[in-house]
Amino acid sequence: MKPFNIILFCLAALFAAPAFASPPDGSAIPEAISNMMIGGLAIVATTLACKAAGVRLRMGIFSATAITTTLLNAAYGAQFKDNSKSQKDLMQQIYASAEFDKLFKVEYTDLTVWEKAVSRSTSFVQAKQTAWTPNGSIVFTPSPIPLHGVKADIEFSSHDVERGFVGFMHENNVPQTSQELIKYVMSNHVNQQFAEDVELELSYNGVRVNPTPGVAGPVAGAINGVYTVLNNAIAAGTITTLAVGAVPTTAVLYMRWVEDFVKRINFRDRRRPMKLAVSENGCSLFEEGMLATYNQNYAQTDNLRKVFRYKNIELVPQVAMDNSKKIFCTVAGNAIKPVNVGKGQLWQFETEDRKIKAWSDMLMGYGFWDHSRVYTNDIELTPQS
Repeated sequence: MKPFNIILFCLAALFAAPAFASPPDGSAIPEAISNMMIGGLAIVATTLACKAAGVRLRMGIFSATAITTTLLNAAYGAQFKDNSKSQKDLMQQIYASAEFDKLFKVEYTDLTVWEKAVSRSTSFVQAKQTAWTPNGSIVFTPSPIPLHGVKADIEFSSHDVERGFVGFMHENNVPQTSQELIKYVMSNHVNQQFAEDVELELSYNGVRVNPTPGVAGPVAGAINGVYTVLNNAIAAGTITTLAVGAVPTTAVLYMRWVEDFVKRINFRDRRRPMKLAVSENGCSLFEEGMLATYNQNYAQTDNLRKVFRYKNIELVPQVAMDNSKKIFCTVAGNAIKPVNVGKGQLWQFETEDRKIKAWSDMLMGYGFWDHSRVYTNDIELTPQS
């Protein structure tokens, strides 16, 4: 394998470690694939391994990709001037990382529904007597998490930028798979945008909408996010909310409100290590409340995100939750993100005339194995529209 490819794979492995990882069958990528393809595959394996699989796909989960250089052409002219420009003259946008998925355990499956079950028993013990008096029961209940399809369709051509500031990314009579533009887009945008789309649009706020045939749908319509998953389970009676009422807007009262929430968690789980997911604003209020209550005169705690009397429970701020007032936590291993990426290469490539197409398909979902051990508050119970 060429050094360029090796570097790409090493970078992919480094960034992908926490998440999706490579295809479950560990299939190798043929050396005959071009550098660009290998770069794309490795990078997306990274993305999928980065515990994401979509986000505000402006160059991700959609069917038409636009390369727009209008503003550049207006500022610098519509003709490529010389060979003095390179990638050092470009700065890409800052993307959101996949933080929300760290709350979930990724489970690979070949199915379209992640099928597990929960078993429970009632008490068997009783006072002794001579008569035979069997009692108690064991109940098995299904615990499915449906997966929905997510795809990324990308199509563009380096000829679109031939005349202009970024014309250095195109070279005549060179295959599209070897053009600098394709390498740049795959390594600097597709990977990060894919992860950001899942983080900001799907993981929490997604609401599944069946696609209109032949029309690119909105990112947030690809799958049901955790907000909808929680509310559907609450409506079905499988998750019971903790009645703590309206969310305070001042720091100390908010901190006390969280403490009250924790006190209402089932005593069997209350002392177990748990991550309490809250919005960024909520976490900031909690920290201010902790500082004013416990650390105003002298430091009684070294972690303002841990509940003072239940330090096993730590607040984790989530950008994905935006300004949501909903909070939730569960025991380790109970929050599940099933993913079906198949057994082939994560990205496929095809050249057509002077264009290149890249696409990826997978199924994913969010859910909880045992709903009785999921704890959330009693507001924002209406599914997202």
